[in-house]
Amino acid sequence: MNILKRLLALLLSLAVIAVFYLFAVMMEDEESKRTDQFVVQAQQRPLTPIQEMTSEDPARLVDAFGAALPLPDQFTSGTVADFTWHTYPARMISLLGTHALVKGVRPAAAAPAIIPKGADFLASDKALLGYAMLEAKVEGKTLYSLITKDAAFLIEPLSQDGPGGFSLLEPK
Repeated sequence: MNILKRLLALLLSLAVIAVFYLFAVMMEDEESKRTDQFVVQAQQRPLTPIQEMTSEDPARLVDAFGAALPLPDQFTSGTVADFTWHTYPARMISLLGTHALVKGVRPAAAAPAIIPKGADFLASDKALLGYAMLEAKVEGKTLYSLITKDAAFLIEPLSQDGPGGFSLLEPK
């Protein structure tokens, strides 16, 4: 008799679960399953191999790099090149302005490739492109690091006055 009660309780609980499951399936809205309507950021451009390029045209450089970057004031020249980081394809950019040298890598996981040895970055009160910057003192120089969702950047001021100004440059 005890086994029959347990079996009946098990069947009743399974029936209740089945009823709730059927109710949930019937109440489900097909429009709520669409996840693509909530995507707000564009896909990151893949790293297709390129030849090393040196240019004085910032638009060509940012298109080759494939991600938004901080362009230093009074930009003079830049270089974009491919390399591998732990067997993964990566891309490096170097931008020279009159007040600062900016190095960047894509993807951001390859940031250690541009960080100098012995640099200990700490939080700073500065921000650029809407991202907080980190600050480190290396060999008497102040370096700044900026990590975005797509890339990582190292900003090295060329004078004691500071790194100067920057403008946002985005690929087409």
